[in-house]
This record gives sequence, structure tokens and C-alpha cells, in this order.
Amino acid sequence: MADKINSLSVVIPAYNEEAGIKAVIDDIRETLNNAGIEYEIIVVDDCSGDKTSALAAQSGVTVITHPVNAGYGQSLMTGFSRAKYPYIAMIDADGSYPARELVKLSGYGGDFDMLVGARHGANYWGNIIKHPARLAFLWFAEFVTGQSIPDANSGLRILKKESLPAGPLLCRGFSFSTTLTMIFFSTGKFVKFVPIEYLSRKGSSKVKIVRDTLRAAQVLVETIIFFNPLKLALPLSALPFLASLALLGRYFLASGREGSGLLGWALISFNFSLVIFMIGALMDLIRLKENNKY
Repeated sequence: MADKINSLSVVIPAYNEEAGIKAVIDDIRETLNNAGIEYEIIVVDDCSGDKTSALAAQSGVTVITHPVNAGYGQSLMTGFSRAKYPYIAMIDADGSYPARELVKLSGYGGDFDMLVGARHGANYWGNIIKHPARLAFLWFAEFVTGQSIPDANSGLRILKKESLPAGPLLCRGFSFSTTLTMIFFSTGKFVKFVPIEYLSRKGSSKVKIVRDTLRAAQVLVETIIFFNPLKLALPLSALPFLASLALLGRYFLASGREGSGLLGWALISFNFSLVIFMIGALMDLIRLKENNKY
């Protein structure tokens, strides 16, 4: 294990978080001071309509204010661009992540490109509807990357500034964290998940369950198309291919007009399978050709 990380640029994205922003800043200061970690705190206020920006400024930290509501991901990218230390921490402004967990992550040193606080417990898994949705989402994320992912969209992370991907690849909204996870794994970066405590948030949640779940699913599909389109094309083409085999089998057992109809559907299914596979292969060739740009 490499030496402990001794300096951090802590970026806090905030939108209407007056209920918790001051307590979060105070917690980070006290914790990092006691741990002997040199740090700066950057609060990015995403055009809040409350006192978030004023309360953060009163705490004496660096405050950047967006002129319009640009999104969670854009707030983090704004903060990342102003960071002066080689390691950047991101933490939410709602008090759900204790600052002591930053110290835990920093203890794993600089061997990893990204350290992720993996949440667990009732506050993470949620109710009977949210729990299976999270499981399905994590399964798909693991299918996309081929890696074990206990928490794809944790808001508590430490990243090497030099390892951050190019801006156009990142999502500007709530799916930013998911995008980071997918891209770091898909580009061969070293990622470690560390179990952390996860608390109830202060104030009201800004997450829209249906909208943000669909957006996160879109991010997963975009990621696999961008980095490994054949991995998506193969299972999709397998379905009509298996259907064509089944229809062909029935064709040999049938006779007359029914048999000719089955043969036609078998050929349609096979051609459909071939088209999907060829599209995936073509996209993979384009990916390999353009790979040197990223």
C-alpha cells in the first residue's frame, strides 16, 4: 500500500442545501485538521434559491456560484477545475457522508486512481421498491464493466486529478457519479471500494427517482456502446439467432403451408440477428480507430 494521502482538494456541490452546508464544512475542517491532512474546501453553489452560498462564504471556504442551475455533474467539474492539490475529494452537502470516512479513504494511499466510499445499510438500500431497483442497476453496471461494483453512484470519492477523463465523456447531471465509475473501469483505471457509514440526509432530496434512474440506465448503455459495443451486440443478436434455430427446427417437423411460413420467419430472425451483430462489429471498429483520441 502506498503512503497515506496527505493533501486534498475537497469539492462540495450544493443546490439549496442551507440546512446542512455549514455543518458539513465544519465536520470536514475538524476531521481533516485532526488527521493532519492539508486541504482546501471548494463549495460550488449551483444557483441555489436559498442561503447556501452565503452560509458557505461565512465559513471562509472558496465559493463558486453558477449563474444558472447547471447540474450536479457540472458543479463537480467546476470544482475539479479549481482544485490545487493532486488528489480531489468529492462529498455531498446534505450531511449523509461523515467526514471521517474521507480520512478512511485517504488511508489507502495513491495506488488507486479512484477510491469510492461504498454505502450499505437501510439508508442506502431504501424501501421495498428502491431495493430491487438498486440490485438490478448494480447487476447491469457489473455486466457493462465486468467488475464487482458494490456502489456505482456513491457521492463520496477521492480521485487522482491526473486520472480524470475528458470532459465530453462525463454526464452533467445526477448520473455523474455513475459515469465516473463506468469510465474508470472501462479505461483500465485502478478503483477500490471501501465500505463506509451512510446517514440520513439533511433537507429534501433533489433526486427524481424515475427521471434519474432512466438517465443512469442511459449512461450505462452509452458507456457500453462507447467502450465495448460488441458486449451489447452479442447478447442482443443471440436472441433472434436462437429464435431462428427454434423456428428452423419446427420447419423440419412441419409440412405444407405451415412449414413454408416457419422457414420465412426463421430467415427473417437470422437476418435480424446478423444485422445486429454487424452493427456491433462496425461500432467496435470505429471505437478502435478513434480510441487514441481519449
